[in-house]
Amino acid sequence: MFLCWLQETAEKLEIPWYPVIATASWYTLSCMKGPDMKREGFFQLNTSEKINLAVPGLEFSRSSDFPSDVLELEDFFTCHSQRLAKACAILVNTAEELDAPTGGLNGLRLQVEKMAMAMAGHRQVPRVFAVGPMVSIPGFSSVPQSKLTPLQGFNDHTFECLQWLDKQPTSSVLYIAFGSVIEISSEETVELAYALEITNVKFLWVLKASSSTPLSKLLPPGFEARTKKRGFTTSWAPQTQILMHASIAGFMTHCGWNSILEGLCSGVSFIAWPLANDEQQNARFLVDVVKVGLEIKNAGEDNSQIKRQELGRVIQLLMYEKEGQEAKRNSLRMKKLVEAAVRDGGSSYQALHSFLYEITVGK
Repeated sequence: MFLCWLQETAEKLEIPWYPVIATASWYTLSCMKGPDMKREGFFQLNTSEKINLAVPGLEFSRSSDFPSDVLELEDFFTCHSQRLAKACAILVNTAEELDAPTGGLNGLRLQVEKMAMAMAGHRQVPRVFAVGPMVSIPGFSSVPQSKLTPLQGFNDHTFECLQWLDKQPTSSVLYIAFGSVIEISSEETVELAYALEITNVKFLWVLKASSSTPLSKLLPPGFEARTKKRGFTTSWAPQTQILMHASIAGFMTHCGWNSILEGLCSGVSFIAWPLANDEQQNARFLVDVVKVGLEIKNAGEDNSQIKRQELGRVIQLLMYEKEGQEAKRNSLRMKKLVEAAVRDGGSSYQALHSFLYEITVGK
């Protein structure tokens, strides 16, 4: 979505442009619809209102989930949306079956058609292909499994986290990671550490550190010593290998779309802790639509700090109670659904081959 300036470059070079959308369909739809919705007064109500959006493809989400960056950068997203509508075709990293309960793809297709047809010198409306999940996980990639473990170049501690997982019981570990860009606050890091102690859960926690700030300085005094028999902290970890590991039961995540796809393809349940942009909508999808996870109350809201009691409550439910068992069953069901989509004859398989036919043989 954010590389739509390439459309002008492709136009100058007189070559076709096929953007690949790495986010969910509903975020791209929000980017395209948001500026008009704002101009029409759709958000005159405070965006903190927890009412569902009456917009095709976004009905599953709430006004409070709407990406704030779209509303704050209205001109930017208007320009990028117009460029996107000039694409020759659009590829989206999702599967028809995964997206169907939200209607996001259908809403996106309607919006692309509307914008393309409204342009002067209107050309053919670009087709929208759902070709995902595009993840480096066996069964979802043409790359052999032996090629999916490129751990060379990382220190021994990287390998150690996998060795530690090998020693844990099946479905016993909570994996915690918040992506590579945004991190929870230092105060919330401490609260999460205490919640892990309170619940007595086994955990593997990817906690970003720097050369000037080691992991031990980010955590409460004595935390690592008190939890060393059931916990492992590291500054980096091979996420797809961890999610596929038999010892992993749940995934506490910031709800980035790639992390969600990797988790769904691995059949794990989720604790949703959205931090910014599209992550609130993604969390709503996990919790309310496909019901594969539990949400942390007030996560992602302005000026809210998550406390250990709330974190402990959600960890307890996911790891030990029937709510977590139900989320796990639903996630395994979703895994089968997306596995079928990428297999020979599946919806994503057919969409990709249809796209390849279009660009090689012709329309």
